[in-house]
Amino acid sequence: MDVVRCSKYQFHEFAEQQQHWFLLFDAVTELGSRIGYLLPNGQTIFVRFDSDGFFSKMSDTYNAVISINNLDDE
Repeated sequence: MDVVRCSKYQFHEFAEQQQHWFLLFDAVTELGSRIGYLLPNGQTIFVRFDSDGFFSKMSDTYNAVISINNLDDE
């Protein structure tokens, strides 16, 4: 299983610019932060980041698709 290791800023840039997700909120929690996005189809998705600001997990109720383009593969 691959591990996604990216910062909150990198993830947010990717979500807005490549996936066209709209930021609903960015809430600081005791364990890091929680971000809500509105997807182009009207669904919402929640992403958690750890206290160091790195991606932790994504809550998804309908199996959102994330497209990742790795420049090293081209």
